[in-house]
Amino acid sequence: MTSMPSEQRSPGDEYEVSGEFLDLLIAPHWEFLEPALKDALDGVDASTGPVLDLGAGSGRALAPIDAALPDAEIWAFEPARTLRSILLSAVAASPRLRDRVTVIDRGPLEAPSLPETFSAMVAINMIGHLTPTDRGRLWDLLAERLATEGRVVLNLQPPARPESVPETAPISARVGRRRYEGTGRAEISGPDSVTWQMTYRVYHDEEIQAEHRVHYDWWVLDEDTLRAEVAARGLRTARTGPSELAMYTIDRGPLD
Repeated sequence: MTSMPSEQRSPGDEYEVSGEFLDLLIAPHWEFLEPALKDALDGVDASTGPVLDLGAGSGRALAPIDAALPDAEIWAFEPARTLRSILLSAVAASPRLRDRVTVIDRGPLEAPSLPETFSAMVAINMIGHLTPTDRGRLWDLLAERLATEGRVVLNLQPPARPESVPETAPISARVGRRRYEGTGRAEISGPDSVTWQMTYRVYHDEEIQAEHRVHYDWWVLDEDTLRAEVAARGLRTARTGPSELAMYTIDRGPLD
């Protein structure tokens, strides 16, 4: 069979396409992220307010949050309809999560109401979706509403500065007779941003059935900038977990 025509999508609707593939293809990465996130949240006092899960996607962070904080209320923010559908189905099907997780159809900066205080915030694989202005608004929100002993856990994805990223090695997963594959590359799009092009392919018995390409903007952030931005709000940043995961905590502890 010859390859199917590529399906081009405009920026902003990338998850309409990638939502079919994302949860399946990110599973290997979460084998490392999940225990690191659980460890980073251990000791948080969940009685001081809900845990906010930003860019919750298909709900991969819910298991480690639940493992670390089994009594916590969780607010899961996911603006993308396709991912939110997967997330809501997963929450509704879980007896442990159904009464504790609230799924919200937008980001925290657009939500009509937020808890006065929250005990923790999780932002895995999402901080680069925020423009520098919105990122500053998020740090302001932390400074205003993070509990005294609260904690934020986030990670920084490459690139750390605006630079081109060559095509990544394919990530693939097989389900039945079909194999799903994803690759990505990035090009500089501004003084503090890149544009990622993701390509997804579907094979049936190793014959290509479909190919989709999507683009999205990503605002780069390195460790020094992260530390400076949150320190300006009186917050402290520390590394956590294996170095290759580029995970950090933010809290109200004394600045170095």
